[in-house]
Amino acid sequence: MKRLTVVLFPLGLATIAGLLVALSGSPQAAKDYQVAYHPEQPIHFNHRLHAGEMQIDCQFCHTYARRSPSSGVPTVQTCMSCHKVVNGRTEAGKADVQKLRDAYAKNEPIEWVKVHDLQDFVYYTHRAHIQIGQDLAKVGDEGFTCQDCHGPVEKMETAELRAWDPELDEQPLTMGWCLTCHIKKSKDAALVIKLKKEAFQQGVPWETLIGKVEATEHDVEMTKYRLRDCWTCHK
Repeated sequence: MKRLTVVLFPLGLATIAGLLVALSGSPQAAKDYQVAYHPEQPIHFNHRLHAGEMQIDCQFCHTYARRSPSSGVPTVQTCMSCHKVVNGRTEAGKADVQKLRDAYAKNEPIEWVKVHDLQDFVYYTHRAHIQIGQDLAKVGDEGFTCQDCHGPVEKMETAELRAWDPELDEQPLTMGWCLTCHIKKSKDAALVIKLKKEAFQQGVPWETLIGKVEATEHDVEMTKYRLRDCWTCHK
């Protein structure tokens, strides 16, 4: 499997090739972001249709995201929960649905090509990010969405990696990009940690203490230190 280098050369040759395509006047150049990596998939799964127009929740297909480090890719059985009866809208779509049904009949997986990939020395867990995102939203932070890391997936055809994240002003999947977000979230993360500690000691749900407990400057600095610690991402 091809890897995307994270530290010194974040996207390697795929970045260079992708940027040349994105800037060359191709259809990709019309988007409001540049494309760094956009591999061909065995089935043209249209995120814009499924996640955008139909508003299917990301975790319906990526079912492992909320409970494991990896988000996982949908099994053929998951796809067939709809496509036993749902056909494609176009001839190309119908052909892709038939590929899916053929794989289901043969009990074979779809060999999806990974788009957002990190080197093995980077420890990332979807479960922790989804959980803290939900917790942050409860204390007034905007929390996290899948789009914060993966870009506007609901506007994409097949999945692709952006060359630049305008929100954090960093290149996605780089260490600086992750640290920028960690620092941005550190104040509210410190509050969540403080609330949970107090709630544990009192034996009450932590949400009941929102507005009654505040994080100190020391709490924030300690949380910021932990979120910038090498050990946090490099076990």
